[in-house]
This record gives sequence, structure tokens and C-alpha cells, in this order.
Amino acid sequence: MIYKKLFTKEFVKRIDRYKHLKRQIKTKIDLLCKDPYHNCKSELLVANLKGLRSARFTKNIRIIFVICEEFFHPKCKDLGKKSIVFITIDIHNKAYK
Repeated sequence: MIYKKLFTKEFVKRIDRYKHLKRQIKTKIDLLCKDPYHNCKSELLVANLKGLRSARFTKNIRIIFVICEEFFHPKCKDLGKKSIVFITIDIHNKAYK
């Protein structure tokens, strides 16, 4: 089953920094929407990011997202459980802030 996707304003804003990687980012997002648990080796985050997941895009760029069926996030309120909210995309150190 393919998950519905929603992008936060922050994700859309930050993705503009990576216009040269737009096609590859779309491919990665499509893979995550097909199977977020196994595709792209996503990892559960801890501490103040508990409930969110991280997927490696490049060696230094991470995609931070939440799977609505796994963890309640305010953006999931109006979405079905089979949805993914993409929170941000950025270099490693900035993505986790």
C-alpha cells in the first residue's frame, strides 16, 4: 500500500536549497511512501525528536519524517493512518535541530 504524503512548510522551504537534486529527492520520497519501514533504512529518532524518523538521502543530507500510524504528530490529525508527513530535509547537523 502506498502512503499519502504531506510536506510541511519547512520541508518545502528547505527543499529549494537542493533544486539540483530534485529528481533524486522525489525518487527517495516515492520509495519511502511505498514502504517507509524497509525502504531507505529509516531510523527512529530519540530524545526531543522521539516519534520521528530519519532517512539518509546522501552521505550528509537527511530527510526527517513521521509515519502517522506509528506516532501521533499534529500534522497527522486530518490525515489517515497510512500517511507520512515530511518534516524537513537538510544537512545532518541542521536536520536534527
